[in-house]
Amino acid sequence: MKRLMLVLGMLVMAVASLIACGGGASNGGVTGTEVTVDGGSYRNVSPAQLSSMLEDKDFLMINTDPAYSVEIQGTDLHIPASEFGQSLDQLPQDESAKIVVYCQIGMNSSLIATALVELGHTNVWNLAGGLIAWQQQGYPVIQEQQ
Repeated sequence: MKRLMLVLGMLVMAVASLIACGGGASNGGVTGTEVTVDGGSYRNVSPAQLSSMLEDKDFLMINTDPAYSVEIQGTDLHIPASEFGQSLDQLPQDESAKIVVYCQIGMNSSLIATALVELGHTNVWNLAGGLIAWQQQGYPVIQEQQ
């Protein structure tokens, strides 16, 4: 019984360590937090982490908000969540290509991140808290370019 308790204790400490370190995965110094969904997982990133990722941008960035008027510099596409199913042809054919999604508060983009994983994409990232969190932390936005 003592051995089982010791093993369980070590397991709990290992899991706690992974959570504290953002899940253990790394991507150019940005780890994010893993979110497990049907078919795999995506990673939530903070505004600071996304800002770091944008320094050497190597991903497709999509704003999924249906009625936004501003965007983050470097946004490649605006695909409202409600139109996502009709816009699959705009996504990379390579399912391992990195895709970052965001919206106003993070709700629509988390739904789209889940859908991307369910479609087979394996390198999906979501801005936790969306544009509101981005702006609250002092990061700039630009007017939507249509």
